[in-house]
Amino acid sequence: MLELHPAYPLAYWNLGVATAAQGKYQEAVTVFRQGLTHAPGDSHLEAYLALASALAGQKEEAVKIISALQVRRQQEYFGGFLLAIANVGLGEHDQAMDWLSAAYEDRDCLLSYLNTWWVFDPLRPDPRFQDLLRRMNFPQL
Repeated sequence: MLELHPAYPLAYWNLGVATAAQGKYQEAVTVFRQGLTHAPGDSHLEAYLALASALAGQKEEAVKIISALQVRRQQEYFGGFLLAIANVGLGEHDQAMDWLSAAYEDRDCLLSYLNTWWVFDPLRPDPRFQDLLRRMNFPQL
């Protein structure tokens, strides 16, 4: 896709997510940053950049990105799902659960990925996470 449309942000998101899922966090950081050169301010790319940065050991960078996203969220809408993802990367599971609860209250459509998205694996044992899955009528895996 990047060969056909090198400025297509979704292609960077897909590549970055796949790269991070393989544990290649620094490479994922690079991919998300490249995507942001074509789509500055894209909240999806920024949230995943925060996740990858945190997982790559760049915690201060991740915190800066999350703080900026929280400020921006006051002026424009994007769901709490994205901030939950960013906080999982930092190991801030309570914050992530708070953002997932906000996403649930807002009926964030991205919650449809909650039951299968690898990013949330660290939260699966949490009773609050299991309760959220139950409230959303997801089958238990």
